[in-house]
Amino acid sequence: MSLSFVEHSTEAPPTVAPSAADGFAVSLPSDGLKPKQMFEASIYNLASYSLVIQNPSGSLPAILAIDGNKNSCSKTQGLTIIFQVDLKKARAVTEIFVIFVEHITTVGDHIVYASNTSSSWKNGTVLHKGKALPAEVNFFTVFRYLTFEPLHLPQQPFVILELCEIGVIGCPPGHYGSNCTKSCPKKCQGPCEPENGNCTFGCISGWTGEKCGQACNGGKYGKDCLQECSANCLTPPCDHITGECSNGCNDGWLGSNCTQTCINGNFGTNCSDFCDGCLSFTCNHVDGLCADKNACNAGYVFGDYCNKECSIGQFATNCSEICKGCRSYMCDNADGLCDDTDTCNPGYFYGDYCNKACDNKRIIQVFKTSDWHSPTIPSTRIILDLLKSVVICSKSQNGPITVVCRDGCTKSGLFVALYLILDKMNIDEEIDIFQVVRNIQTRRPEFLKMCDQYEYCYRCIKEYLEGESLYANT
Repeated sequence: MSLSFVEHSTEAPPTVAPSAADGFAVSLPSDGLKPKQMFEASIYNLASYSLVIQNPSGSLPAILAIDGNKNSCSKTQGLTIIFQVDLKKARAVTEIFVIFVEHITTVGDHIVYASNTSSSWKNGTVLHKGKALPAEVNFFTVFRYLTFEPLHLPQQPFVILELCEIGVIGCPPGHYGSNCTKSCPKKCQGPCEPENGNCTFGCISGWTGEKCGQACNGGKYGKDCLQECSANCLTPPCDHITGECSNGCNDGWLGSNCTQTCINGNFGTNCSDFCDGCLSFTCNHVDGLCADKNACNAGYVFGDYCNKECSIGQFATNCSEICKGCRSYMCDNADGLCDDTDTCNPGYFYGDYCNKACDNKRIIQVFKTSDWHSPTIPSTRIILDLLKSVVICSKSQNGPITVVCRDGCTKSGLFVALYLILDKMNIDEEIDIFQVVRNIQTRRPEFLKMCDQYEYCYRCIKEYLEGESLYANT
């Protein structure tokens, strides 16, 4: 970067060579342009898009020093003066020019700082410090804030600073080199070095090297390749940017980075297996080995993994019980609840578990009608009274009902049809007699084959409704 301070006059400013103690080399522009001409010819004046302040604020504002018009100048005075340019973010700078008004004082100490903070510029890099202003100083640097501080001399009542234009010349974003023609590497985290293109602030996640051209390797990933890939990746290594295990996790692990264990009760590949047989459902998240190997949950055969269910017909802890009363001996392997809760095996009282055997003595209630000997259909009152007696007994004893007649269908079929019709009415408060009869005939086609039996059903229901006054509004 070259730093030039130019008086606003028609004469070229004198060139003052800094001493060796200043710490920088001095050279003239190679193309023969005077500093002011170089400033005017620049197309990358970063100061044009910057923020500027001067303290004290002065009589003419600081913004006049970056308006592109060297005939309008900022002006301030005081015992201590600060003029600061904020480039808004750290930029690679190659040249700086400052144009003063003609009568500016150029004697005394002048200090120029480059920093990345606005309030502590004195902790930054000193670009120039000397009794006079050099014509040009060459060096490279990256900074955000440029601060100029002309110091007050004891023999002077105050310092006057009038700046007509400031040019901060640098590469446009993403470029480097003497002519700013080279593009910064795409994997840089921010700008690159103006002279060689090395990434100034390192690389984006997953990349390394001076120009960030190498992906992380050796099981590393992330910013500066400092993070270790998970040892639980199914096929290492992990993604060098995110650390994600691209082909999934080893048994017992979850998450994109395979760093989460299965939740309690799960294990295996993708945590898709369940240790339901282990006490408290607690097992090893990898292979399912029960944490408590002294017992298993009810419904499972004892073993270290408790992963074998009881055989058909067995249930309870260590499969020690048999569901003898359930139909086909089918029951829940944990508590013995029958799969078929509508009926039980012979010898067991009806219930969901069918686990109560019948006593040696059994009472059977027999109902018959003596007024129905002929093939003709009896009065509706006879059948309704018979139905009422059977229903009351069935509710009190909670047992099965067996219906018999001479031919096994004529009278039995009519009784069964009426029983089902009345039962459905009590449940649904409405009835489709045709549908009930049709359902019966799908199982027992010999039932209700005669038309007068079908009509008889309607008469019985009518009398039932009128006698009971149960559906007076129907």
